[in-house]
Amino acid sequence: RYGLRLIEVLATLIEEVHVVISDAGFRVLAEEEGLKLSQKRFSTEKIFGRFLPNLRFFSQNDIGAPPSSGSSLYAGMVIIPTSMNT
Repeated sequence: RYGLRLIEVLATLIEEVHVVISDAGFRVLAEEEGLKLSQKRFSTEKIFGRFLPNLRFFSQNDIGAPPSSGSSLYAGMVIIPTSMNT
């Protein structure tokens, strides 16, 4: 739950937050949080219960996504383990 909470808090503090969730991350969300999501069936409402307009989600397979590009500039980056139980 810590990873989801961090994303939610960052969305209230930062102009735009980019998020990439791996397939393993989606599996952990299903097993540990009961959130049955996928890259295709995904929205902030399903995770946080409300729309967060400054969150942008990208597929782990999207090599054209800004987080995949070396030319995208970020003020910071957080890598969150998919499970805190391992």
